[in-house]
Amino acid sequence: FVFTKNTVPGGFYFNFSISPWNDPRMRVALSRALDRDAVLAQTDDTGRGGWHSAISQLPPYWLDPKDLSGFGEQYGGVDSGINFHANIAEARKLMDAAGYPNGLTATCHNTADYGASANNFFEACVASVRSAGFRFEIAPKEYAAYIASTFRGNFPDGWDGESSHLAIGPLYGGALDPDDLFAACYDRTSGRHNWGSSGRVAEDSASHLDTGGNAGAWFHPNAATGGGPETDEQLHEMFARQRAILDLDERIEYINDVQRYMATQMYLVPYPAIAGVWAVNPWVRQFDYPGVHIKATYGRGHEFLPTLRIDRDSPRQPTSSSTAGSSTSVRDGRIMARRLSDGRIEFGFQPVRGPLARPASRFMPARPPTGRWLNSSDVVVTGIAIGRISARRLADGRTEFSFITAGGERISPRVRFFPAGESTTGWLRSSPL
Repeated sequence: FVFTKNTVPGGFYFNFSISPWNDPRMRVALSRALDRDAVLAQTDDTGRGGWHSAISQLPPYWLDPKDLSGFGEQYGGVDSGINFHANIAEARKLMDAAGYPNGLTATCHNTADYGASANNFFEACVASVRSAGFRFEIAPKEYAAYIASTFRGNFPDGWDGESSHLAIGPLYGGALDPDDLFAACYDRTSGRHNWGSSGRVAEDSASHLDTGGNAGAWFHPNAATGGGPETDEQLHEMFARQRAILDLDERIEYINDVQRYMATQMYLVPYPAIAGVWAVNPWVRQFDYPGVHIKATYGRGHEFLPTLRIDRDSPRQPTSSSTAGSSTSVRDGRIMARRLSDGRIEFGFQPVRGPLARPASRFMPARPPTGRWLNSSDVVVTGIAIGRISARRLADGRTEFSFITAGGERISPRVRFFPAGESTTGWLRSSPL
């Protein structure tokens, strides 16, 4: 198995024109209400999950917010990394300060079309924040309708001062660089503009912000001034600066600071990161890598799959009709045999690495017909049926054995005769096949 980091950012996301999500205290409170490890314990069967920052777990730029010694509890004197760590008491203090001492009711929009596992994950996140007073009701949409509306920040306008709207889900797939995420998810000039309108003016007025011509499209009748990433000049100055840094190590350090700053604002409240898992046969390699290094992007069809190869020297390579005679799984192994107290002979196959493989049907009768080959059931090594053990009783009482590969070839090892007699023996082995 190969486990990969989760490079798809996601979490609770907002239209910042809808109160109270234009108030960073409420976004931070939501983050502090979310018990990320508890959600992973319920939903991550791999046991390899972790925490997202604002840029997911994109290597080599990702800074792990769970590790406060590296991320830092504060940035510029303001709570930063600590905002990822669950603390219900602190969440309630922030909600009280923001004017919601009794909590908040909201509709949490998503799509059910990511599948049952994703839906269970979203429900676990929503359940996790309820104890702090966030009472969210999930409202799923058909995928196409979701992408055309909620995903782009076009939330319902029905805020009545008590209930509100937000969403949960993934936001970007296949990112290769943090700037892909900055530009698509946070920048005020994003063509998608999934963050909605913050600081919008009247529908027939010109906006003072450079929004790529989208100001009118994101008008909201209850528009709040500021509070979202569009009006955050420090954030956009940081975006511009990181684009100009050419030295990789220097850029990584600076983007670490960008993550620390973004954690003070929680424009996205990241949910935890379930690990990706690939099942790879042990004889699969890459041309320039000793194992398999998954390139988990939309370009895997031409950037990853063509680099795979079959390792012919692997002792666990599968057999086939064209390769059975030279398969290392067979050639480097030995046939094992022992006589039991009732006179039967038990057979097994010992690969060069791994435990003795014992086929289900592996016993020769105490008095078999002379000269007739009897075959075992399939010998299975690392999940692959590689062939069968074949044995026959000779006229002088000895037992000759051989191996029939999955391709039908009979291999007779040089040392292949079990002695005649009635006494029990320990395991005897053939020479290598």
